[in-house]
Parts: sequence; C-alpha cells; structure tokens
Amino acid sequence: MLPKAKIFAVPDALLQFPKENKEAKSRSVREFDENLTVDMFGYSSVEEYYNQASPASKLDTVKVPLLCFVAADDPFVPLSIENIRVPGSSSEEEDAITGTSVLFA
Repeated sequence: MLPKAKIFAVPDALLQFPKENKEAKSRSVREFDENLTVDMFGYSSVEEYYNQASPASKLDTVKVPLLCFVAADDPFVPLSIENIRVPGSSSEEEDAITGTSVLFA
C-alpha cells in the first residue's frame, strides 16, 4: 500500500500574505485573486491584475493564425472574441485571430 501523499502543499511564499486564509475558502477565481494574487504581486486591484494579465494587449505580437479556446468564466479573455481585431491589420485576411472561439462551460 502506498503512503498517503500531500494533496496540497503551501509554499513558504504564500505564508507571508495571510488574509485569514480567505484564499483557501475562495469560491471563484476572482475571489482567489482578490484574496491572494493582488497582494502577493503588488497590484492595487484585481481589475489592474486582470488588465495586465489579459492576452488582448499582446495580440499584435501574434504572427501566425490563432484559434482561441476560452472558458466561460475566464476573467482574462472576453467571452466574445470574434470581433477582436489585431492592431495594425488592414483587412480581415491579415488578422491573426480566426473568427471562431470555443467556449467551455
């Protein structure tokens, strides 16, 4: 019989950001980010973190066709990416994003 393994280990870095252990009780990704990620990485708000982490500001660096898979509750990517245009493209043919997204609920 194999020994029981630790299912969840808390890195020492997490211990310096105690918020009454709210991150462990978070019921959503947003709550987790509000309770831990914002403080840990020095953001002023969860909105600032999401804006900086969003791939939307990096689409102009994509040089090949791109198909995006988006989770229905993804805080970084809007649910409707079909209308996102790549900055600097002059036509639909030059866009690096396909007009398709697949949503996982």
